[in-house]
Amino acid sequence: MTCLRPTESNRSDLAMKRTGMPTFPGSRILLWIVLCGSAAFPLQAQETEWREAHRQIQALNDAGRYSESLPLAIRNLQYAKDTFGLNQPNTATSLADLAEVKLFLGQYADAEPLLRQALDMTDKAVGTNNGRAAGLMNDLGYMYLSQGEYRKAEPVLRRAMEILEKWPPSKEQQKLLFSTMNNVASVEEQEGRYPESEQHYQELAKKQEAAFGQDNPEMLVSVHNLSRVYSEEAKYPEAVETEQRVIAGWERSLGPNHPRVAAALDELGRTYRSQGKFDDAEALYKRALAINETVLGVDHPDVALVLVDMALLARSKAEYEKARSLLGRAVAIDEKSLPPNSVILSSTLDSLGDVNFIQGRYDEAEAQYQRGLAIVKAALGDNHPRVATFLSNLGNIAARRGDYAKAGELVEESLAINERAFGPNHPAVGVEVSNLAYLRMQTGEYPKAEVLLLRYLEIAKKAFGDQHSEVGNALSHLAQVYCKEQKFQAADPVSEEAVANLRASLGSDHPELADALQTRAEVLRGLGRDEEADAVDAEAEQVLTLHAERNP
Repeated sequence: MTCLRPTESNRSDLAMKRTGMPTFPGSRILLWIVLCGSAAFPLQAQETEWREAHRQIQALNDAGRYSESLPLAIRNLQYAKDTFGLNQPNTATSLADLAEVKLFLGQYADAEPLLRQALDMTDKAVGTNNGRAAGLMNDLGYMYLSQGEYRKAEPVLRRAMEILEKWPPSKEQQKLLFSTMNNVASVEEQEGRYPESEQHYQELAKKQEAAFGQDNPEMLVSVHNLSRVYSEEAKYPEAVETEQRVIAGWERSLGPNHPRVAAALDELGRTYRSQGKFDDAEALYKRALAINETVLGVDHPDVALVLVDMALLARSKAEYEKARSLLGRAVAIDEKSLPPNSVILSSTLDSLGDVNFIQGRYDEAEAQYQRGLAIVKAALGDNHPRVATFLSNLGNIAARRGDYAKAGELVEESLAINERAFGPNHPAVGVEVSNLAYLRMQTGEYPKAEVLLLRYLEIAKKAFGDQHSEVGNALSHLAQVYCKEQKFQAADPVSEEAVANLRASLGSDHPELADALQTRAEVLRGLGRDEEADAVDAEAEQVLTLHAERNP
């Protein structure tokens, strides 16, 4: 969970927190594209050259060398048209080969007509109730998933799975079925159905391990996706262990500079960021970005995904101009490469809105949140956790404008959605509990705010551990409530622990440490320890000065 707070030098009583939905974001999904090829059709002499080119295209794609496979796929398609004619299975396979390369290059608008033409040719040649057609359907579903169009993806993928489950067993049938099962589980994940997705990834990984072996690169796709679901469910130890296994396996089998390795590095970086291990996360992001820019090109959607993660890390470190720059580049890539109703684009807009909010650009932030909300409601329905994200963020803006009644309605709606999706103890629920505490503070309902913050503190400790900055901020905010209630004796150890936590977890120049120090000074004055309070206030000013110098 990523939470943002204000950066103003004057401390607010309590800041509503930005809700960063577990792993969206823009979350990278490794889906499978498995083309059927033409194994079911008899080899003829004139097909030898075509088949060899087809094999080379798939080998180049497996190696992540898409710029080399693209011209070969274009030539082989023309060869197939000239040699076999239209509406022939081999020509359909060459269309699908070219579509596959386009998909890997992020050129979705070019890929869709190729896939549909291939499916139409296959239908005319051999019908659609076969493995060849199912493979094309799987590729089409992959394309929709890559663009964040989940409602289009699911029926296509389930139809492919239905065909493959009835198709005679073979090595090719098994490979295609596993691919489609993986992509269906990815749809469930993106629609917020995490228990279903976790179960299906686990089942798929076991089946693949039995069929292919423990370190088969295709089997590790499902393990990678399982790791991401663990992180979304805040099961961080499981997520780290699982993703480290994936990275080691792919580096051995695919090489250290393959896009799949970049995906795994980026995912592990997300988990580390959620745990507050910022240096570890940054090193992984830099390596992932270098791989993707080199192999895929600087304008590929996967580059944008890593840029968003780097921006979220910069935001966590209060490097807001750096975050804004990274997100501006990511939005430009998404708008260029994705459809205007893509859920992936909505996530990038949300992240940019967060940074604008922190910097006091409320009108810009509101416009980005409203645009993102419209996208996710149309794509995912009114009760998806990503809808809750935007509702909460719009509530945050309403609170900053002093409209606490409207803010309360939006935050309570967001809380209800997240509790239904995740249960009562998930970090996403904790965000909204903390936000409600802020609103109760603003309306002078301090006892209610205290109860809510104690609940959030329990959630944060369970999810992140006692040393995480989320715990430190929760303690600082609880101390603020105690001060409002004149409970200075209760606030004393709480505020002291908050300062120690944030100094250790965020460093000596973070604005959140300054907030905690100012709260600590207020507690000390309430206890009559004015000289100590003055020293703490001076330290808070030093923190803010240092932060301003390092973030001009």
